[in-house]
Amino acid sequence: MSTDMQDRKMLLAAILSICALSSKKILIYNEELIVAACFIGFLIFTRKSFGSTFKETLDGRIESIQEELQQFFNPSEVILWNPMNNNETLGSACEFAAP
Repeated sequence: MSTDMQDRKMLLAAILSICALSSKKILIYNEELIVAACFIGFLIFTRKSFGSTFKETLDGRIESIQEELQQFFNPSEVILWNPMNNNETLGSACEFAAP
């Protein structure tokens, strides 16, 4: 069964259950319920329409954060602050290891 057919069945079931709950006066429509239904509809719409775009954007952000963390935990260069010359790099961390 295709995903489109499953989505249609879910939508039909949701509409039928809303109609049944409304007719029995179990579900009463007020402002909060209407706003919540619109918000849920908006979330579903944006997920279906822009899901791949959001996924690509977030995947790119995840990769950049992982690269930043990797550089933070494994620095390739040790930079010591020298009050006379702030821009001087003293070399790699291997040069400072004790013999």
